[in-house]
Amino acid sequence: NLARDMNFLVLPGVEINTEQGHLLVFGLSEYVFGMHRPEFVKDLVDRVGGAILIAHPHRRRLTSDDGDLESYEESLKQACENTVFSMVDAVEVFNGRSSKRQNRFSHEIAERLHLKGIGTSDAHQIHDIGRYATRFEMKISSVDDLICELKAGRFTPVVLD
Repeated sequence: NLARDMNFLVLPGVEINTEQGHLLVFGLSEYVFGMHRPEFVKDLVDRVGGAILIAHPHRRRLTSDDGDLESYEESLKQACENTVFSMVDAVEVFNGRSSKRQNRFSHEIAERLHLKGIGTSDAHQIHDIGRYATRFEMKISSVDDLICELKAGRFTPVVLD
């Protein structure tokens, strides 16, 4: 109704909690048992021509938020060795609920693995809204357009605050 009444684009997608972190998935229309395994999700998404992004990749990976450089570098090295990153089309590098250090960690994962980054608000509170976004080169009018542009890598994360 919002999309129709307010001329506001709403696209269907889902955040799936897997054994290797949270995946943002576009293109699936239903939950299938086994989606806790990222390999299973990847297979399903590939079959329908969808897209997968990894959300807030610092979670479960950045072991310390105390500024210790050695611990940070070790966490980053271990994160980059995780096979889940080979299954995604992009990495959430700016998250409205994450600290600057956490976002930097996520951004460094994407850079080291040569993956494109997205920005999201991940809004759970009012002040989370509108801090980050993703700018697409082409107009997005449907979930198919979104998937196409994600697959093509024609986007950049944007800092709004």
